[in-house]
Amino acid sequence: FLAQLAPGLITPALDGRFDFDPATGQLQVLTPAVSGRELDVATTLARLEEGVFAPDSRIVPMAFDYTLPRYHNQVTAAELGITELVAAEVTHFEGSSANRRTNIAVGVSRLNGIIVGPGEEFSFNYHLGEIDESNGFVEGLVIFGGRTIAGLGGGICQVSTTIFRAAFSGGFAITERNSHGYRVGYYELQGDPPGLDAAIWQPERDFKFQNNTPHHLLVEASFYPSRNELEFRFYSTQHWRAEIDDAIVKNLVDAPQPIFEANRDLQQGEILQVDFAAEGADVTVYRDIYDMQGNLVVEDDYVFTHYVPWQAIYQVAPTDSRLSTVNTVSAPTG
Repeated sequence: FLAQLAPGLITPALDGRFDFDPATGQLQVLTPAVSGRELDVATTLARLEEGVFAPDSRIVPMAFDYTLPRYHNQVTAAELGITELVAAEVTHFEGSSANRRTNIAVGVSRLNGIIVGPGEEFSFNYHLGEIDESNGFVEGLVIFGGRTIAGLGGGICQVSTTIFRAAFSGGFAITERNSHGYRVGYYELQGDPPGLDAAIWQPERDFKFQNNTPHHLLVEASFYPSRNELEFRFYSTQHWRAEIDDAIVKNLVDAPQPIFEANRDLQQGEILQVDFAAEGADVTVYRDIYDMQGNLVVEDDYVFTHYVPWQAIYQVAPTDSRLSTVNTVSAPTG
């Protein structure tokens, strides 16, 4: 009977989430760790045998074996080799809708305070969790089926793009990165170069990097709504230094002519833009990685992106003169 109960009483150990204080060099607990437990069948059975004839109590406590998580509440930065800032990247989201901003904020909150061990691979989708309403995500614009449409979690790629840039500039090994189909304006705000975006689409497309250093890595993420910024900071011990070259942009292709769609919900003279023009391009960004003695250890590592040209799409009233049989698509009412 106890053996049958045991699987349902297992609690896995959960690592804590932490913040690094550069002033003190200490970790501060953001989310407490949870110890794991497993039923000790033999000890519990022995307690039952001892208590079965006890006249004063008919309650026998179960016995459990407890295991500390790897990153428990008393773990220190020094023992993990977390001593300094080794990478940081900021992206901007001015002009984002309220829903897009909500999804960015939710994504940032779910990725803050994670420790990645030496040699371990970080999976964005794993730590983000499922993109659904129960996790706080709302509808925003996503790229799907050759269109920019409303979809749950739209804007989360701003978060994956930012952490990708931190991993890339920090010299970490990029093990999975998928680009967007076309150049997204948000990722080139404030003079940021093209070719450094990272798209995710659950469950098929993920962003992953490996902590290919001998030190633990702490991932911190912050959302700054008043500044329209989000930031990722990596704390560890500086193991190497990466130099990022300017983006090489080739094979520019003009955006196609805009498309006009008939939308029966619009009146004559009204117009609704549902997709935005972007020129096509091939973009390559190189990086060289040096050890702390200045020796070149990785040369001409790079990311390549092929962006397709993208047309603007406008919805207008069915009687609008800009509609034609060549570039018109009927839009559903809604």
